[in-house]
Amino acid sequence: MMPALTVGLKQLGGKPRITLSTKGENSASRLLLGRSRAEAMRLVPLIFNLCPAAQSAAAAIALGLPPNTQADLHIAVETLREHALVMLREWPVALDRQPDIAAMTGLAKKFTAQQLDNLERVVFNDPSDLLLNDFETWMAKSGANIAADLATVAQWPKAPGRVAYDSDPTFIGRVIHHPGLKRIIDAEGITLFARMAARAIETAALIQEIRSDKIAIRHGTIRNGQGWAEAARGLLTHSARLRNGLIESYCIATPTDGMTGNGAFLETLLNSAATAPHTVRRQQMAIAMTCADPCMPVVWDEEAMRNA
Repeated sequence: MMPALTVGLKQLGGKPRITLSTKGENSASRLLLGRSRAEAMRLVPLIFNLCPAAQSAAAAIALGLPPNTQADLHIAVETLREHALVMLREWPVALDRQPDIAAMTGLAKKFTAQQLDNLERVVFNDPSDLLLNDFETWMAKSGANIAADLATVAQWPKAPGRVAYDSDPTFIGRVIHHPGLKRIIDAEGITLFARMAARAIETAALIQEIRSDKIAIRHGTIRNGQGWAEAARGLLTHSARLRNGLIESYCIATPTDGMTGNGAFLETLLNSAATAPHTVRRQQMAIAMTCADPCMPVVWDEEAMRNA
């Protein structure tokens, strides 16, 4: 059974405290044991259907095989797709408004130039280079729904959900030095607003990158038998050891693994968000979850959360 995360809330010493429990088992690595390299490569994109290009690239390198020649492009496209889904589906739900289902049409398909233009218009309501060149002006003037979502969160108290970058397994490190994001972080730290802005910025950068066909390197070799790839949620690694042409051991380290351990990033982030004023606590916790975006089903314990 695939792992699922249950999130609850209890009071300790008069303060809200997050409780996390994970049920199920991630047996993906075990499914590859005893198989040939070719069999493993057929299985990996089926097992990991959310980020198959990143998983396949890291797996190929770990197994000593050449990755797809367009692996970096495919990873960029699936990362763009995942970011768009969070902004168009998860943000509205977290902020108690209906997502625009029509806006998500075509996200499951391979992007043509026209589809890329349509996505840019739906997400940003403006050319994506405007956001990259002047984030503050874009947010102030854009009529895009995500700009309104960002403006809402920008008005929230800053401390709840503000978590330092240390041991952060998410994608934010890839854009941490972007001037627009750096100004936000310098002013208020890595808040929920900063994390949402980071997603918008990387989305705009990906649109520009894919459109220009100047694709950045998103996978590579760590050492013999170990490969890495920049998946939508953060850095992913695969490690393999073979004997007589069959896989003897296999290890996959995902961004989700770095998020969901005891006292790890997700627990820290949610506990910080839970200190928000009661009027916005549920929304801040929901937005915090979108900032982490763990790659597993999430169930909110409604009985525990009712008094949040």
